[in-house]
Amino acid sequence: MIITGTIDQVQTRFYYRNDKKINYYEILVSYNFYNGVNQILLLAKDFDKRDLNDKEQLFVFEFDTATKFVNDRLTTDFYLQHYKPLPKKEGNLIVVRTYFEKDTFDVLGKQVVKGRTKVFARFTPKNKKENDLYCYFWEDNHFLVDLNKVTKIQLNCRSLPYKDKFISNIEVWRTMEKEDFIGSIL
Repeated sequence: MIITGTIDQVQTRFYYRNDKKINYYEILVSYNFYNGVNQILLLAKDFDKRDLNDKEQLFVFEFDTATKFVNDRLTTDFYLQHYKPLPKKEGNLIVVRTYFEKDTFDVLGKQVVKGRTKVFARFTPKNKKENDLYCYFWEDNHFLVDLNKVTKIQLNCRSLPYKDKFISNIEVWRTMEKEDFIGSIL
C-alpha cells in the first residue's frame, strides 16, 4: 500500500532472534483521509534521522502488511518498504486504494457481539505471490453479497492503528460491481 503523510515520531527498538540482536525503527506517520487525521505505525529496518528536521515535509510511504489470525483475533503489522520526500511545490493528492483478485473464500470463525454475528474470513489471492487477505463482516449487513461469486475486491484505507492499541478497522472493502461497503480488512 501507499500513503502520503508526515513523520510525527521515530523510536529505535530491538528484539532477539536466535541470540542475535535485531534493531528496527517504529515510525509514527500522520496522514489526512476523509474528515480527519489518522496515524499509522510503520516498522522499518532503516531510517534517515535527517528526515525529522522538517515537520511539514510530506513523504510517500510504501509498505506491506502481515496479518495473523490467532486466538480468535486478527492482528496486523505494517512493514515500511521505502519512502521518499515529495517536492513542496506540487499539489499532492493522497490516494490509498488497491485491488485484490480473490481465488477462494473461507470462514475462519464467528463471534456473537451484542446480538449480531461477526464473521472472520480469509480470501486467498489468484496471484500466489500475494498474501492472503483476512477480513471481518457482519452477517446482517444489508449490502452483503454472495462472497463466493465475488472475484475482484476494491480496498480503501479508512483508519489505521496507533502504536500499542488493538486495531479494529484498517481498510474498508467493496465489491467491484457496486460501491457498497461490505466489511473491514485486517
